[in-house]
Amino acid sequence: MPIPGLTTILSKSHQSFEPTQLYNTNIVINGEDFMGHLSTGLISIFGGEYLEYMLKVRKVLDAFRDCSVTPIFLFPGLKLFHIRATKKVGCHKLLSRGMCENHNRSASKQPPIDANSVLIDVFREMKTSYFNLLTPTLRSSCSLAALLQCPVAGYSPMYFVMTPIDALVKQNIDYTPTELKYVMLDSINLTPLPKEDSHVSGSNYYMQAGILRPEVTDLNGIHPSKRPLLDALHVSGIIPSVRLLKSVYLMHYPNDESLRPMERRIKMLLEWLSLCSPESWKPLEEVFACYPQSEGQNLNWFGSLMRSK
Repeated sequence: MPIPGLTTILSKSHQSFEPTQLYNTNIVINGEDFMGHLSTGLISIFGGEYLEYMLKVRKVLDAFRDCSVTPIFLFPGLKLFHIRATKKVGCHKLLSRGMCENHNRSASKQPPIDANSVLIDVFREMKTSYFNLLTPTLRSSCSLAALLQCPVAGYSPMYFVMTPIDALVKQNIDYTPTELKYVMLDSINLTPLPKEDSHVSGSNYYMQAGILRPEVTDLNGIHPSKRPLLDALHVSGIIPSVRLLKSVYLMHYPNDESLRPMERRIKMLLEWLSLCSPESWKPLEEVFACYPQSEGQNLNWFGSLMRSK
């Protein structure tokens, strides 16, 4: 489940995104978010919306090709009729392992009902890689981007708190974990621009985009290994009816009446987790202490997952 209000707090007017140039690279794209993004502003003439949608997809893929950017689209269990793997992407089996769940939903306008077939036809024609997943799209897209060491593009606010696995397994203070290179889809300028050093091998063009900079957001004070706790403590999809100590509310709950209750809770959690050192799991222990022993077994799996090394 997405965290309501997180985007509002962490990405005010895209101030948290650093300009970057995309060229000669892979980019993992959340296919569901991509479909919703391109569906905005389609004409309403019957049949015309499909043609416009197809042209939009082709324009995006043409821009990627001009900049030597290799897009890899991941979809949440769609019935795709064709899977084209490239030498750079030999991990379809890896991505297909795990639970059949998906809690990542784009808030964008829904695409035309037959957009799937239009998208597949264009992907086939332009030899573009795409995969249907048995694991959650958000988790898989972050994992693949970390493996390929490339950006991941999407819309879900959950990308703000996703953390590469190395940050979860190495807890010493001196270790600096890899930051996820998250690009918000609407920050990508699809007009290829000429590079000043065009004599260098590779593409002569690049696309302007924005990569998330956690250091200039409210996430800055939270160690990457603790950021997934923000999701777990804020929504009920992982720990039902999450309870917190009264002292946490008394010390950290903001009095800003202009914020909605959910936004206040986010800010409270951000301030609380920022006090947690990289090697400490005190917040998790304090949460578990709020539950009766009869419910402890239901929480052990989550505690073991977060502490895994």
